[in-house]
Amino acid sequence: MSPRILATSLGLMGSTILAGYLILRKANKSLVLARIPVLIECLLIFFYAGFFELPRALPSLFEFLLGHSIYAEYVYPVRPDGIRITETWLSARWWTPVRNIYFAAVVVGIAWAIANEPQVYICPQFAFLFAFRRFTYLEPQTVLVKMVPFRHPCRFR
Repeated sequence: MSPRILATSLGLMGSTILAGYLILRKANKSLVLARIPVLIECLLIFFYAGFFELPRALPSLFEFLLGHSIYAEYVYPVRPDGIRITETWLSARWWTPVRNIYFAAVVVGIAWAIANEPQVYICPQFAFLFAFRRFTYLEPQTVLVKMVPFRHPCRFR
């Protein structure tokens, strides 16, 4: 067991969970659904990096659960041309599925972000900076950025 890899792995996963909690803690249901693509695209990479290294961080636990070493050879079925391919269990049975799940989650996050109607809440003093982004390049009747006036907490009367 490598304490440095364990600390990095648990630190990345823990900080991702903490950041997700802090982002979602006071949000209602519609805001949670609108913020999930941001969480997927921005925070999931850190959770993925920590989860990816878990077998190397806790090899004795994984060896106990699996019944063999994480570095044991994994032999693919022999191909019809007689070639035999081998990899370590870590490479063949852990990293590949975890990577595929991560990439699928990123694609879902991108599609979800595109499907959401983007809204930008801008301080009225700086609204003129975003006036050029008012209409979309696809259809003139589709609003890309909604200018929503609100009372800025720093604004004095």
